[in-house]
Amino acid sequence: DSVTADTNIEINATVTPSGGSPIVSKLVVTIKNTPGNDPPPGDNDPDPDPGENPTPDPDPDPDPVDDPDPDPVDDPDPDPPSIEQGSPVASAQADPSEVPPDGYVQFNSVSADPNGASDIVQWEWDFSYDPVDGFTPENFEIYPLVQFVEEGNYGVMLRVTDSEGNSDMLDEPFIITVTGGYLDPVAMAVIYPSPTRKCETVQFQNNGSHAQSGNSIVDYEWDWDNNGIYDESGLFTEHTWDTPGVYLIQFRVTDDKGYSSELASPLAVIVLNDPPVAMAEVDDMFVRVGEVLEFQATGSNDPGLCGEITSYEWDWDNDGEFDDIDYNAIHIYPYPGIFEVMMRVTDSDGLQSYLEEPIIITVEPGYTQTWGGTGDDHAYGVEIDSYGNLYVTGTFQNTVDFNPGYEVLEYTSGSGSSGFLMKFDPEFKFEWVSTWDILGENSGNDIVITAPNNIYVAGAPTLIKFNEYGNMLWEYNSGQNGQGVIYEDFNGVYVGGYFMPGGEQDNADAFLSNISFDGELLWEKTWGASGCDQVFGIDLDPNGNIIATGHFQGLVDFDPGEGEDTHEAQDDTDSFLTKFDPTGSFEWCVSWEATEAYGMDIDQYGNIFVTGFYEGETDFDPGPGEAVFIGNMGSYLAKYDENGLFNWAAGWTEWKAPPTPHYDPGYAVKCDQFGNVYVGGSFEGPVDFDPTNGQDVITEGGAYVAQYKTDGTYQRVHTWGNHYDTTWDNALDITVDGFGHAFIAGDFVESSDFGVDGTEIHVSEGEHDAFLLKLPTYFNW
Repeated sequence: DSVTADTNIEINATVTPSGGSPIVSKLVVTIKNTPGNDPPPGDNDPDPDPGENPTPDPDPDPDPVDDPDPDPVDDPDPDPPSIEQGSPVASAQADPSEVPPDGYVQFNSVSADPNGASDIVQWEWDFSYDPVDGFTPENFEIYPLVQFVEEGNYGVMLRVTDSEGNSDMLDEPFIITVTGGYLDPVAMAVIYPSPTRKCETVQFQNNGSHAQSGNSIVDYEWDWDNNGIYDESGLFTEHTWDTPGVYLIQFRVTDDKGYSSELASPLAVIVLNDPPVAMAEVDDMFVRVGEVLEFQATGSNDPGLCGEITSYEWDWDNDGEFDDIDYNAIHIYPYPGIFEVMMRVTDSDGLQSYLEEPIIITVEPGYTQTWGGTGDDHAYGVEIDSYGNLYVTGTFQNTVDFNPGYEVLEYTSGSGSSGFLMKFDPEFKFEWVSTWDILGENSGNDIVITAPNNIYVAGAPTLIKFNEYGNMLWEYNSGQNGQGVIYEDFNGVYVGGYFMPGGEQDNADAFLSNISFDGELLWEKTWGASGCDQVFGIDLDPNGNIIATGHFQGLVDFDPGEGEDTHEAQDDTDSFLTKFDPTGSFEWCVSWEATEAYGMDIDQYGNIFVTGFYEGETDFDPGPGEAVFIGNMGSYLAKYDENGLFNWAAGWTEWKAPPTPHYDPGYAVKCDQFGNVYVGGSFEGPVDFDPTNGQDVITEGGAYVAQYKTDGTYQRVHTWGNHYDTTWDNALDITVDGFGHAFIAGDFVESSDFGVDGTEIHVSEGEHDAFLLKLPTYFNW
């Protein structure tokens, strides 16, 4: 019947054990009526029979506040709840859950959070929770100790909040029973770790469970999915999950009187499935066009104990489209630039991860750019501007594609040969080319750049001025062949070379001219005799004086003025250095026995470095001393001070008797700001490029760039290409930047491997093709 007032019900139960005498027990149940909360129809049997249910129910009132129907058998939930990103899971324990009046209950939060339990920052307790009235926090401790004074059932609710502001409440309030009757045992348990990972072993253990009216706990049971069916027994046990989710685990203890109790709220185990970790490495991050890059997914892993990475994907330009699938992958960039490489891994659960940061690959435009056609094409001069742009000048025949990249940009020469001027940007990419066909035989032999990027090319015609876009501004054509060009901010441009008064190069005379920035001749000096006298290189010393070098034959007066300074060649041709002041006044001249002086450069201290080739026994000291080298058409590097006085010389060659002597000339020399001197030329081999204290013998001939210190100490050499009976590869000019890179212009035939630290093969189209080679910083080759 319905109860409308507080009522005590007396229940008698008789239990007869097998083979024993009947046991009669009496149980008094106090039923309290809450006004306005009559029990629903048909639910008037609290089933107090201890024989059917050894755990007596002290509160049959189905009021949802007092009895939230915690029985998981009635409402199983075998599927694990999904994990909300970053949300905590509220869980709590009470010790004990039944107390006498004025008794104390110790509450413990055992809540979990995907980021770790320590990420929970707030605990709110409502010890008289009513879902109608809502949640009212009464305490904010993680382990509150609470006294309950009056008998009754008290709903207790917990809400937890993590550091990101995410909150969670208990799924249902748990009940604290305050009674003067029999007290059930107290169930307490702990787990470690939580959160846990898929397939990771989770440890469970009893943690202070104890009997209250009985003498001891005799059974400990674990329900892994909170469905009311207990799966294992024991004080300590372990369990794993292979599916991510939130799992609620119930724990039940039974005392020696046969009474049981469960946890006030199930333990929450958060099983995470961490995504795989993407890691990668590459054998080199700074490469040239055409160089093979090898990538490995080294370090990639799946943190899950029962998972594995099933695919590795590579995106070569980080555009979101993955281009290759392999643990080890190779890639070749066909054009220069800076590229971002992204890698993605996928595990057996379908989870994906990317590299934290893309791999940055810097692709330089190859160490070499080459161009040419079916004729004879040469790059004679190279220079760099203040922005790092490179300019190359030379000559070509027939039709040439000047763009070293994939695009085609063809120009056709005149009936003889045409000159060209090319520009490459700081990334070594081709920008433009300008060509000219003014004379029968046209050529660009040397180049200089003035601010604001006006470009002067010496050659045939004698001098041409271009703007930074390759537009020809004017030409100066005196019929003289310009071989070297330099400028001075206030005095204009100086050009040195040769001309042929009788129309034959065998009796050429040397000249030095000063031309204004507008193309007007300011002054000109010439010298020579009946033989071949030519200027091949000029430069300015720190005081603005002009130094010229070249060769001469016979007896020559080098003073173009009223004075006289005669020198007589000791061999067929000898080499010279001569100095003029900015107005063209002759200062001095020195000469030595070397056959040719092709290249010259002056360092910041006024020291003069000259290269060329020498034959037989050669004394490089113009003064009374001797600096004798013996060789056969070998290269040399000689140093003279600002007054032309000899400092030192180094020569390298390999003697080979006629009729097939070696020809190993040095064509170009350049000083950098780090105290290095670069020499470029050609050799037949074998040649020992260390003429001082050691050996560095290169057997196969071709072109070379050797590096020395300003005191003559040998550093290193880079060689490439071929040397044939009638033609060979040549390094014809050198420039350097402020970072230790050297740039070499020249020509090559057939197939040449220009690679510095790897293979970089280029094949010529005709007799000679032109090239521009970039060397890495001086200590990397």
